[in-house]
Amino acid sequence: MRIRVIQTARPSCIDGIRLDGFEVGREYEVGNTVAALFLAEGWAEPVPLPDLAMLILEPRMQCTDDPPNLIRERVHRFLRSVDPATHV
Repeated sequence: MRIRVIQTARPSCIDGIRLDGFEVGREYEVGNTVAALFLAEGWAEPVPLPDLAMLILEPRMQCTDDPPNLIRERVHRFLRSVDPATHV
């Protein structure tokens, strides 16, 4: 989650997570736990995601360089050695 720090976090460390490295006014990409802590304590505000309509996505290119002898294996290797008549 992306957050913008609006206030210095107090205390400087919680459950082994150092909080004194976050600077007021800067944006950070943090995990859900740290984001929830900062938002709940009022130390940060969420940064909205960019509008998805504004993103230009590149089309996925199909790879045509596959070798002509490429065949997908349909039977698992361990099943080839098992005779279904002898195993119940």
